[in-house]
Amino acid sequence: NTTATYLTNEDVGNIIDRDVSPNKSVSLNETFFGYTSIEANEHYIIIYTVFIICSVILTSARSLLYYKVCMNASINLHNTMFLNVLQAPMRFFDTNPSGRILNRFSKDMGAVDELLPRAALDAIQIFLVMSGILVMVFIVTPWMIAVAVVLGILFYYFRVVYLSSAQDIKRLEG
Repeated sequence: NTTATYLTNEDVGNIIDRDVSPNKSVSLNETFFGYTSIEANEHYIIIYTVFIICSVILTSARSLLYYKVCMNASINLHNTMFLNVLQAPMRFFDTNPSGRILNRFSKDMGAVDELLPRAALDAIQIFLVMSGILVMVFIVTPWMIAVAVVLGILFYYFRVVYLSSAQDIKRLEG
């Protein structure tokens, strides 16, 4: 003996929303975690704006700090190189013309001042992004660690071959 219980439209309305009466309309700005949807959007926009401002400030501070470190390193290297040239024996100045010494000095300092900071910053950023990506991949799929180790050994071999040939080419260029 099963008896069916039927709910009327009024009962369904009371179960779904006890605050809605037949004369009250439901608004699109219903509350969401204590905020209306418009207030929630404004709240999220403020949080996003704060994050963007912090990002701009931290990026500017990083650039200024990196610039300061590179300038100090360049000045120290210049002073050390200049001191070593001044302390060189007279035979060095007899065998090498002053124009060649100045060209080599300025070429090396130009590379340190212009090329090295940009390359170092790019290398640091790429390394950190790659590390973050690898950590996330290893967390999701741990078996990828073995693949990464094999590829790491392979790329290390490529690096050794490339550096030896690149050094020979630079030596010929110099």
